[in-house]
Formats: sequence, structure tokens, C-alpha cells
Amino acid sequence: MLIKRVADVFLFPTGTLAVCDIFGNQIPELQGHYSIEKHKRIRLEALSNCMWHGFDQLPLGFIQAVTNWHNYFRDKNLSWDEINNI
Repeated sequence: MLIKRVADVFLFPTGTLAVCDIFGNQIPELQGHYSIEKHKRIRLEALSNCMWHGFDQLPLGFIQAVTNWHNYFRDKNLSWDEINNI
């Protein structure tokens, strides 16, 4: 089952991601170097009021790829692992 837990996401100019929950605690498995796969997982687990910082520096194609993927899986309530096992 999908658990929405991401409240703040920071993409630094170095390409590093920092991801926090509603309590300000970092979520280690979602952090590190940016990749579209990691972006997809963060988007999947993001709360509806998630704050996205620094993502305006990404190419539009990256954002569109993640958005299209998210739109497909949004209402299926599947976790990242469940999606990857399809």
C-alpha cells in the first residue's frame, strides 16, 4: 500500500536531493543524486501540499516524463515496490 510521506524536496544545483517528512526528518532512501527514477518515487510518495524547491532547473522533458508516469499510477494506490513488480 502507498504511504504518502514527503513534505519537502530540495534539488540543489549540484544535483543532490534532500527529502523531508512533515516533521522535518530526512528520508535517506529518497536522497542522493538526482535521477528520474528517484524523482518518480518522490513524486509518488509526496503529500498533496509537498513543497518542491529547485526543480525549476530541470529540463522540461524530465518533469514531463515524471508527470506522465505519476498521472498513470496516481489513483492505483500502489507502492513503489508494487509498481516495480508489475
